[in-house]
Amino acid sequence: MRVGGEEFDRTVEYIHETIKSAKKLSNGSLNFTVQQNFIGQTKKVPHGVVLCMGPFNYPLNETFTTLIPALIMGNTILFKPPKHGTLLFEPLLEAFRDAFPKGVVNTVYGRGRDIVRPLMESGKVDVLALIGSSRVADSLKKMHPKSNRLKSILGLDAKNAAIVLHDADIEGVSRR
Repeated sequence: MRVGGEEFDRTVEYIHETIKSAKKLSNGSLNFTVQQNFIGQTKKVPHGVVLCMGPFNYPLNETFTTLIPALIMGNTILFKPPKHGTLLFEPLLEAFRDAFPKGVVNTVYGRGRDIVRPLMESGKVDVLALIGSSRVADSLKKMHPKSNRLKSILGLDAKNAAIVLHDADIEGVSRR
Protein backbone atom coordinates (compact mmCIF):
# COMPACT_ATOMS: atom_id res chain seq x y z
CA MET A 1 0.00 0.00 0.00
CA ARG A 2 1.50 3.31 -1.05
CA VAL A 3 0.21 6.62 0.19
CA GLY A 4 0.76 9.24 -2.46
CA GLY A 5 1.64 12.86 -1.88
CA GLU A 6 -1.89 13.90 -2.83
CA GLU A 7 -3.42 11.80 -0.06
CA PHE A 8 -0.93 13.12 2.48
CA ASP A 9 -1.49 16.74 1.40
CA ARG A 10 -5.27 16.27 1.47
CA THR A 11 -5.03 14.81 4.97
CA VAL A 12 -2.92 17.72 6.25
CA GLU A 13 -5.40 20.18 4.73
CA TYR A 14 -8.28 18.24 6.33
CA ILE A 15 -6.62 18.45 9.75
CA HIS A 16 -6.15 22.23 9.42
CA GLU A 17 -9.78 22.72 8.35
CA THR A 18 -11.03 20.49 11.17
CA ILE A 19 -9.09 22.53 13.72
CA LYS A 20 -10.56 25.76 12.32
CA SER A 21 -14.07 24.29 12.52
CA ALA A 22 -13.50 23.12 16.09
CA LYS A 23 -12.40 26.63 17.08
CA LYS A 24 -15.61 28.06 15.60
CA LEU A 25 -17.68 25.48 17.47
CA SER A 26 -15.86 26.24 20.69
CA ASN A 27 -16.33 29.99 20.36
CA GLY A 28 -20.00 29.66 19.45
CA SER A 29 -20.79 27.26 22.28
CA LEU A 30 -20.20 29.91 24.93
CA ASN A 31 -23.14 31.96 23.70
CA PHE A 32 -26.55 31.79 25.28
CA THR A 33 -29.57 31.50 23.02
CA VAL A 34 -33.20 32.31 23.69
CA GLN A 35 -35.84 30.14 22.04
CA GLN A 36 -39.54 30.27 22.95
CA ASN A 37 -38.82 32.05 26.26
CA PHE A 38 -36.17 29.48 27.27
CA ILE A 39 -32.53 30.41 27.74
CA GLY A 40 -30.08 27.76 26.65
CA GLN A 41 -26.40 27.16 26.21
CA THR A 42 -24.92 24.42 24.05
CA LYS A 43 -21.70 22.88 25.21
CA LYS A 44 -19.68 20.37 23.22
CA VAL A 45 -18.40 17.53 25.41
CA PRO A 46 -16.46 14.33 24.72
CA HIS A 47 -18.44 11.12 24.29
CA GLY A 48 -15.83 8.79 25.79
CA VAL A 49 -14.00 5.95 24.03
CA VAL A 50 -14.11 6.14 20.24
CA LEU A 51 -13.20 3.04 18.23
CA CYS A 52 -11.76 4.37 14.94
CA MET A 53 -11.51 1.96 12.04
CA GLY A 54 -10.58 3.02 8.53
CA PRO A 55 -10.35 1.29 5.15
CA PHE A 56 -7.28 -0.10 3.42
CA ASN A 57 -7.81 2.19 0.43
CA TYR A 58 -6.84 5.78 1.28
CA PRO A 59 -5.87 4.57 4.76
CA LEU A 60 -4.45 7.85 5.98
CA ASN A 61 -7.10 10.30 4.83
CA GLU A 62 -10.17 8.16 5.42
CA THR A 63 -9.04 7.01 8.86
CA PHE A 64 -8.14 10.53 9.95
CA THR A 65 -11.60 11.84 8.99
CA THR A 66 -12.87 10.00 12.07
CA LEU A 67 -9.81 9.95 14.34
CA ILE A 68 -8.87 13.66 14.23
CA PRO A 69 -12.32 15.11 15.05
CA ALA A 70 -12.78 12.56 17.86
CA LEU A 71 -9.41 13.52 19.30
CA ILE A 72 -9.98 17.27 18.96
CA MET A 73 -13.29 16.97 20.80
CA GLY A 74 -11.51 15.39 23.78
CA ASN A 75 -12.34 11.71 23.37
CA THR A 76 -10.11 8.75 24.12
CA ILE A 77 -9.16 6.98 20.89
CA LEU A 78 -8.97 3.26 20.33
CA PHE A 79 -7.44 3.00 16.87
CA LYS A 80 -7.61 -0.21 14.83
CA PRO A 81 -5.45 0.38 11.73
CA PRO A 82 -6.52 -1.19 8.45
CA LYS A 83 -5.06 -4.55 7.47
CA HIS A 84 -2.99 -3.01 4.67
CA GLY A 85 -0.89 0.09 5.27
CA THR A 86 -0.35 -0.41 9.00
CA LEU A 87 3.29 0.69 8.83
CA LEU A 88 2.15 4.02 7.41
CA PHE A 89 0.79 4.96 10.83
CA GLU A 90 3.95 4.21 12.87
CA PRO A 91 5.53 7.72 12.70
CA LEU A 92 2.14 9.33 13.27
CA LEU A 93 1.45 7.18 16.32
CA GLU A 94 4.84 8.20 17.70
CA ALA A 95 3.83 11.84 17.25
CA PHE A 96 0.53 11.18 19.06
CA ARG A 97 2.42 9.44 21.87
CA ASP A 98 4.66 12.49 22.29
CA ALA A 99 1.83 15.04 21.99
CA PHE A 100 -0.90 13.54 24.18
CA PRO A 101 -1.03 12.08 27.69
CA LYS A 102 -0.62 8.33 28.01
CA GLY A 103 -3.85 6.47 27.22
CA VAL A 104 -5.43 9.13 25.01
CA VAL A 105 -4.52 7.46 21.71
CA ASN A 106 -4.43 3.66 21.93
CA THR A 107 -3.75 1.26 19.08
CA VAL A 108 -4.89 -2.35 18.72
CA TYR A 109 -3.40 -4.60 16.05
CA GLY A 110 -4.70 -7.80 14.55
CA ARG A 111 -7.44 -9.21 12.40
CA GLY A 112 -10.60 -7.20 12.83
CA ARG A 113 -12.81 -10.25 13.28
CA ASP A 114 -10.56 -11.46 16.10
CA ILE A 115 -10.00 -8.29 18.11
CA VAL A 116 -13.00 -6.04 17.46
CA ARG A 117 -15.66 -8.44 18.75
CA PRO A 118 -14.32 -8.48 22.35
CA LEU A 119 -13.95 -4.69 22.27
CA MET A 120 -17.54 -4.18 21.20
CA GLU A 121 -18.91 -6.89 23.51
CA SER A 122 -17.19 -5.25 26.49
CA GLY A 123 -19.60 -2.32 26.23
CA LYS A 124 -16.73 0.08 26.89
CA VAL A 125 -16.81 1.55 23.38
CA ASP A 126 -18.99 4.66 23.39
CA VAL A 127 -18.66 5.60 19.71
CA LEU A 128 -18.03 3.47 16.62
CA ALA A 129 -16.28 5.49 13.91
CA LEU A 130 -16.04 3.33 10.81
CA ILE A 131 -15.31 3.83 7.13
CA GLY A 132 -16.41 0.59 5.51
CA SER A 133 -19.43 -1.44 4.48
CA SER A 134 -22.93 -1.24 5.91
CA ARG A 135 -22.81 -5.01 6.49
CA VAL A 136 -19.76 -4.68 8.75
CA ALA A 137 -21.23 -1.65 10.57
CA ASP A 138 -24.48 -3.49 11.28
CA SER A 139 -22.68 -6.56 12.62
CA LEU A 140 -20.37 -4.46 14.83
CA LYS A 141 -23.23 -2.44 16.29
CA LYS A 142 -25.14 -5.63 17.15
CA MET A 143 -22.14 -6.90 19.17
CA HIS A 144 -22.43 -4.01 21.64
CA PRO A 145 -24.48 -4.90 24.73
CA LYS A 146 -26.16 -1.47 24.69
CA SER A 147 -26.42 -0.90 20.95
CA ASN A 148 -29.20 1.63 21.51
CA ARG A 149 -26.70 3.84 23.42
CA LEU A 150 -23.79 3.34 21.02
CA LYS A 151 -23.13 6.43 18.94
CA SER A 152 -21.96 5.86 15.37
CA ILE A 153 -20.08 7.92 12.82
CA LEU A 154 -20.16 5.91 9.64
CA GLY A 155 -18.96 6.33 6.06
CA LEU A 156 -20.56 3.40 4.29
CA ASP A 157 -20.54 1.79 0.88
CA ALA A 158 -19.10 4.78 -0.99
CA LYS A 159 -19.43 4.29 -4.69
CA ASN A 160 -18.35 7.86 -5.55
CA ALA A 161 -21.14 8.43 -8.01
CA ALA A 162 -20.92 11.47 -10.25
CA ILE A 163 -22.97 13.18 -12.92
CA VAL A 164 -21.03 14.19 -16.01
CA LEU A 165 -22.64 17.06 -17.87
CA HIS A 166 -22.48 17.50 -21.63
CA ASP A 167 -20.02 20.42 -21.39
CA ALA A 168 -17.53 18.66 -19.05
CA ASP A 169 -13.88 18.72 -20.14
CA ILE A 170 -13.17 15.00 -19.73
CA GLU A 171 -9.83 15.15 -21.53
CA GLY A 172 -8.68 18.09 -19.41
CA VAL A 173 -9.49 16.22 -16.21
CA SER A 174 -7.61 13.10 -17.32
CA ARG A 175 -4.43 15.17 -18.02
CA ARG A 176 -4.20 16.30 -14.37
